[in-house]
Amino acid sequence: MLSFIAIVLLTALILLFARYSHLLLPNSPPLLRMVYGMKHTFDFIYLGPGAALDKFNESLVKTLFKLPTLSNSPATGELVSAFSGTDIDPETLAGLMGHHIFPAIGRVLRSQDFLERISPALATSISEFLKTQSFPAITHSLSELVGAALISSISQAILGPLFPPDAITDLRTLDTSFYTRMLGFPLTGSQFRDAHSRMLSRIEVYLALVETDCSGAWPGFPLVQEYLREAYSNDLSTRNRAALFMTLVWGLTAAPTNVTSWLLAFLFDDPCALAKVRHEVDSVLQTYRGDVVKLISDPTAFGPSSFPIIDSAIKETLRLISNATPFRQATCDFDLDYGGNSLKIRAGEYIMANTRAHNMDPSVYAHPQTFVVDRFLEGTVTKRDHNSIPIGFGGGKHACKGRLFVHRHIKAFVALWVSLLEVEVDGDTETYKVPKKMERSFNVAQMSRPVMIRLKQRRESRS
Repeated sequence: MLSFIAIVLLTALILLFARYSHLLLPNSPPLLRMVYGMKHTFDFIYLGPGAALDKFNESLVKTLFKLPTLSNSPATGELVSAFSGTDIDPETLAGLMGHHIFPAIGRVLRSQDFLERISPALATSISEFLKTQSFPAITHSLSELVGAALISSISQAILGPLFPPDAITDLRTLDTSFYTRMLGFPLTGSQFRDAHSRMLSRIEVYLALVETDCSGAWPGFPLVQEYLREAYSNDLSTRNRAALFMTLVWGLTAAPTNVTSWLLAFLFDDPCALAKVRHEVDSVLQTYRGDVVKLISDPTAFGPSSFPIIDSAIKETLRLISNATPFRQATCDFDLDYGGNSLKIRAGEYIMANTRAHNMDPSVYAHPQTFVVDRFLEGTVTKRDHNSIPIGFGGGKHACKGRLFVHRHIKAFVALWVSLLEVEVDGDTETYKVPKKMERSFNVAQMSRPVMIRLKQRRESRS
């Protein structure tokens, strides 16, 4: 146990660091500076099974998502600045992303025409990739395999043939090392810097090629085209165009990779849940006469109303592994009403809510620590869970702009994975346990250890 003197000295060092952090870490990112400046912080921490939680947390989260007087611009500007490395100041960057680039990209990603055009291309790429991996003698890391498949499908369907195929490894490195980058401590983050430099150079070349080749011969060209239109209309330099485009690519690949990997890891641990998903996939395939190619070719096959159990599983996975914490800044003075209480908030003050507390609150979700594959399925016994607010992709005016696309992408991957592959977890399957969450993760938790698997093809014909 620490002595009294040691505790005093440690406290003094922490206070000294906080006081002079702006000198020690002039480029320290966003969240450190924001937390330092917060006066009103609501941080509800889940303390374990059966622990009492603040009952107004759900009300507060709803308020954070819906109130027009709360803005996420500071967090957006700082986050994009930290990842992209752009030389645009965070305040200007927040306005650029919030009022120009994000809305433009969001319009494309939620367009039904775009989603139905892109869906067969994504599914075809995923299917072809999975077939090349189904050799029982080869052991794969689940996260690396899922990441390679999803990034490859984004590359082929969204970014097109001009995008460098060797970017997959660096995209994964950027995601896994971003947490260290966010801390901003000296002598850390070299992995991120090296991968960032390589990716930036590749994307500069890629965008230059896209600008000279206007054929648009791939399904996702409208998205790239819309981005370039906004970039030029806002007079972005070549470097800044590449830096912000890299951020968009990261957004399309990082979270889906982690969510999908966790979803499959949960299914490996729950044979009954896996059986429900497999039965749903087989039932849907029967409507296509067992032909996976016909399923893939249908632009509506992975839409919002399809595969409801997989849809529920995606939401349940997000509930369990999301680390997202909504930061909001008050744009004016107002009274924050929550759960019958009220608090005066001044313009410029920050508010934060720990959504994990909501996700793990037994008064909101029955058996909150358990993966329940059909928790969000209409008509199930856990319908009260279904009625709770969906916070995996945010909500209100700050909801994730690409949520419809990401949901469809993950759904297609899981359906094709279950349809095409049989999976054997490497090691003793009787003692397999879902990995613990790595707390030092950003937005969506990383796994604390790799899950090693072997694959074999399930369907030899009509696929």
